[in-house]
Amino acid sequence: MSEKFKYGILIEDSNSLTDLAVRIVDELVVAGFIKDCTDTDDEDEFECQDIIHDILNEEISVIKKA
Repeated sequence: MSEKFKYGILIEDSNSLTDLAVRIVDELVVAGFIKDCTDTDDEDEFECQDIIHDILNEEISVIKKA
């Protein structure tokens, strides 16, 4: 899991971006912008997560530690 700082998540790899996408979607569900699909066959949450993850991957460069 990513090391967390006061203002966010240290982006170390693609998994960190996935964690961030999940966190964003969770907050959008709590705020009521995305319906909660827990224990259903509805894929809305996952589709939103995939879209956010794709955008993050396009816009953020992941720098590997030496």
